[in-house]
Amino acid sequence: MNWDKAKNILIIFFLCVNLCLCTILVYLKRSDLVLSDTAIESTVELLNQHGITMADDDIIPKEKFKNQSYNLTAFTIENENMLEAWLGAGYSLSEENSSLYQYIYKNGNRQLTINKTGLLFYSDKSAVLASPKEEKEIESELTDKLKKFNLKDDAFYFQDVWFENGLYHCIISPMVNDTKIIGIQLEIAADHEEIISISGNWFTFSGVDTFENSGLLDITAVLANMIFLEEKPTNMITEIFYAAFVPEDYINNKIVTATPVYVFQCTDGHEYIFDARSGELLVS
Repeated sequence: MNWDKAKNILIIFFLCVNLCLCTILVYLKRSDLVLSDTAIESTVELLNQHGITMADDDIIPKEKFKNQSYNLTAFTIENENMLEAWLGAGYSLSEENSSLYQYIYKNGNRQLTINKTGLLFYSDKSAVLASPKEEKEIESELTDKLKKFNLKDDAFYFQDVWFENGLYHCIISPMVNDTKIIGIQLEIAADHEEIISISGNWFTFSGVDTFENSGLLDITAVLANMIFLEEKPTNMITEIFYAAFVPEDYINNKIVTATPVYVFQCTDGHEYIFDARSGELLVS
């Protein structure tokens, strides 16, 4: 018997076995990260049977998301440079109640009030009326103005933008690692020259908790749950995305945790928000 030949055959055999095993492992790993076309098609068909339609099958994200929570800390005035950015040089502390975390800063016609997690900035100068513009142009205009308040464009997203009575208006919410945060927002108004009012609650990113040993519900499973809603959507679903949600009850805390949710938006602007871990409907 030719042992050298037999040894070579065995080596080739085991290499082929290892290659097959590696291919299977890669496929299984890939299937854990991406939804199958079959799962998406079956979900769309099920929804259609119950009168729930979608603009396109492609709006369902194929990539599965990590089970992550985002920790956020309430807006604080960290240093004098930040106060100067909001109020200009020469500001003064007008009122203070440190036990309630209430501060009022003033400088001429500008005033900034911080009340625990809420803030209110306004300028009572005579407004220089702006001219109507398209939504994207208004976003660009306001983004440039917000940079002067140390609000960087990668730290927020626009929820709504509009023009009214010679002023540009918008509602913004935080953005963390390309993930939208829902439940925290600022409303802003600006004239042709500058921002004249900011009000609402604001939090900044302070850390992330990743749960490696557990995953989120597949988005198709949560979509399928919509057929059991008492009031099913009568409008077409036009957008589906992953986000992180802070309940209104927690907004007065100095530190909050935004947990993963799936968001389904309809043509009429109606929004369904589901807990991505339990599948529970949180907002409709």
